Amino acid sequence: MIIIFNGPPGSGKDEAASYFKQRGFKHVSFKYVLFKETIKYFKVSRDWFMQNYNDRQIKERPEKALQGFSRREALIHVSEEVIKPVEGLDFFGRCVANEIEQGKDYAISDGGFIEELTPIINKIGTGNIVLV
Repeated sequence: MIIIFNGPPGSGKDEAASYFKQRGFKHVSFKYVLFKETIKYFKVSRDWFMQNYNDRQIKERPEKALQGFSRREALIHVSEEVIKPVEGLDFFGRCVANEIEQGKDYAISDGGFIEELTPIINKIGTGNIVLV
């Protein structure tokens, strides 16, 4: 079974996924690949980028190292302007689908766009997915 959490920032998606992780579910995320690609694109360290990432003020602050983008804006820029035009709208979904093993339970804390969900649906079927 795969439980996918979708909602606005601060709605508790990561907390909900953590709850299921403590109960044996594996936690996967669309944003893990996006973090990696954004860090590579802007040539910044992972430690710097992730430092205080969950602090909304820091996350929204424009950064010189990110060409004036905030961390959140940098993620959006890399996703929408760099990766998806080249790799396709389903790129992040394909990455997550590659991590999924049949017969295991997963919690996905950042349900994405339908194009990102399609590779997962194609891999395990709609009857094995719950969208919250």
